[in-house]
Amino acid sequence: MRELKMKLCVLMLPLVVSACASTPTVQAPCVKPPSPPAWIMQPVPDWQKPLNGI
Repeated sequence: MRELKMKLCVLMLPLVVSACASTPTVQAPCVKPPSPPAWIMQPVPDWQKPLNGI
């Protein structure tokens, strides 16, 4: 049992050391989405009034 623990320690130590030594990845900058088109910002047309005149 003691040999197993020693083998695990020997196998895990390089992984831990390499993980601590590696540099963190650079995150991509946050891109602002474009503004919506002008036709989306206009009020919705009222189709009910023309249909009531029929």
